[in-house]
Amino acid sequence: MEVQLCFFISPIILLALYSITLHVLNKLRNLPPSPFPALSFIGHIYLLKQPFHRSLSDVSRRYGPALFLQLGSRSVLLISSPSLAEECLTKNDLIFANRPKLLNGRYFGYNYTSLSWSPHGEHWRNLRRISMVELLSSQRMQMLSCIRADETLTLVRNLFHVTRGDPDKVLEVKSALFEFMFNVLTRMITGKRYYGKNVEKSKEAKILEEIERETSKVAFETNVVDFLPVMRWFGYKDVEKKLNLIREKRDKFMQRVIEEHRRVRSASAGESDNAAIISSKSKTIVEVLLDLQASQPQYYTDQTIRNLLLVLLQGGSSTSTIALEWAFSLLLDNPQTLKKAQAEIDARVGHNRLITESDVAELPYLRHIILETLRLHPPASILLPHFSSAECAVGGFRVPAGTILLVNVWEIHHNPKTWADPEKFRPERFEGFDLKRDLGFKLLPFGSGRRACPGENLGLTIIGLGLGSLIQCFDWEKVGEIDMKEEGMVFFPVHKENVSWTPIAVINEDTERVEGLKMSGKENADANLSEMEGEDSVRTVNCLRVRLLAERVASRNARQEADQLENKLLELENLLKEEAKSRNRAEKKLKFLMKRLQSMNIPYATDESEHSGLLDTTDISSPSSLASSSTKQPEKGEIQQMNISTVSESQESNENVKSSNGDFAYRSNGCLNQEDGHDPDNHVDNSMALVPVDVPQKNQTIDPEVLDTTVKEVLDALRRAKEQLQSSMERRRMSMIKVG
Repeated sequence: MEVQLCFFISPIILLALYSITLHVLNKLRNLPPSPFPALSFIGHIYLLKQPFHRSLSDVSRRYGPALFLQLGSRSVLLISSPSLAEECLTKNDLIFANRPKLLNGRYFGYNYTSLSWSPHGEHWRNLRRISMVELLSSQRMQMLSCIRADETLTLVRNLFHVTRGDPDKVLEVKSALFEFMFNVLTRMITGKRYYGKNVEKSKEAKILEEIERETSKVAFETNVVDFLPVMRWFGYKDVEKKLNLIREKRDKFMQRVIEEHRRVRSASAGESDNAAIISSKSKTIVEVLLDLQASQPQYYTDQTIRNLLLVLLQGGSSTSTIALEWAFSLLLDNPQTLKKAQAEIDARVGHNRLITESDVAELPYLRHIILETLRLHPPASILLPHFSSAECAVGGFRVPAGTILLVNVWEIHHNPKTWADPEKFRPERFEGFDLKRDLGFKLLPFGSGRRACPGENLGLTIIGLGLGSLIQCFDWEKVGEIDMKEEGMVFFPVHKENVSWTPIAVINEDTERVEGLKMSGKENADANLSEMEGEDSVRTVNCLRVRLLAERVASRNARQEADQLENKLLELENLLKEEAKSRNRAEKKLKFLMKRLQSMNIPYATDESEHSGLLDTTDISSPSSLASSSTKQPEKGEIQQMNISTVSESQESNENVKSSNGDFAYRSNGCLNQEDGHDPDNHVDNSMALVPVDVPQKNQTIDPEVLDTTVKEVLDALRRAKEQLQSSMERRRMSMIKVG
């Protein structure tokens, strides 16, 4: 028993001694703080959970912004503050300019020779120069701007066609954004489209999708093997085989693209002796690299070309698509921000054309939306790892050579000491900021220093153009809720299957006009813009933009007019209802007054043929004249046309008005029902009601003074009823004129 207990306790004691010893040594060597304990073999890997950036943020908030972690066999410096990130990427930038030896770099970086994974040196500087000067320079981007404009127009038009005939159709936008971004990059790189309504899904597109899917799937497995090499023999032994297969697929795909362009160049050179190289204005990136290969074949090998093309294609498409999708999702969750952005575009760009790349720089609120999106959801939550080539000092601590540097961008962007309400989407926080001076290292979506992303300007341009066009050309609303969870190291919103978005009042459904829009003046949407003259293509695209935007504006104006007309009709309907109620009340009051006159033996007329229920009292001179006539049969005309809707004898008998016993008559202020004291309709106008007065019996002599007072009040009530009905009829007539 004691032996078994000893075997059980001994490993625990050894692990504890190892952790304590390591912790003490770190303090003696002036290393950054390290969480306790660091377990044998795995170190601090037990602290990591999905998603990694959040678990690392929790550790940083507990132990400090600079941490020294032991992840398996690797020493890691974790940085989570702007000041320390600046110190690492400026003061110590040269020391941290290398990359660690990881499996991704071996297989996807062509044995650490690619732009992303190559160590700092002459080879890396040449690749960086080619990227910045030949491929991604502002001049080259301007030459290829017509491609981006054309694909933006295609995105807008395809979204319209999807909802044509059914403006309330639910639309899943995620795939449309991916296809837009991917087509922009493939046309800039290879001159060819792989997705779209007019492009049947090609074999190449399927291969690219498969490569992307397999690469994402194997990413986590490579991380485990990189930090725990022993895991190659425990369930992860096939990781390198998978990586090798993916690399072969990538190489075959890009080599086919290169060979295809070589054949095209050879054919055009053979057609005519004067057919030299295509105009530089229409050259794709592949053609530029082939030109460089022709001048320096010993350096620009096919592997180098494949390397550069894959870095641009995969790095640009994944990060830009994720950023665009997050921006769109956040706008749908914040409709007031969406309306404000649309108002800015309408005010600055106007209604005569679509937004262009030059407009994006003049739309500060749109740019703030993009920056806030990159702050909340950076495409890379943790920058690609750096590697220290020598010992250095960071934050007063000693960092030994051979340490991997991880910069937790997500934690820097969500630090409450740097950003107020860091979890809220609030683009207004960037108002008044000098983006270069004030932001500094508070915002690092593309990294900084020598290893910063070379495609930052291109990515921001495409995101701004795509997002601005969607805001300008469509009114959007979401259907259901968006699951705003994050997934992966390069993360994206995970949407539920039933979540999508609905475009409202998209573009006027003038099918012939919309279908008549031919991209860049050609019937074939897949035609390469390199065959067109630059200025003519831009002019043609601008004309198409104007036509498309005009339809959107016309649709929006028609929608506003329809809403206004609907509101007027609702107002008229309510007015007519009130008019009917008022008329009904007035007629009931007049019926009662008629009965009251009957009880007093005052003559009245019941002719309904002329005045539609209105009283004409023009021949009524005074109450005394009526009193003098009460003892004789009245002549027709003494009271003219007291025009009310008479009721049958049975109805009159049910009115419960006692007209002969003299017990109940009414003066202004009373009730119409003498039994309960309330009007049956509860709509009595007190100015029209009457109060009890003494009424003589049927054969009793009438007191002239009492009769004068009573009849005068009755006539005043009749005149008020007439004026009320006339006023009501006039309001109704004027309302009908306005609506007509």
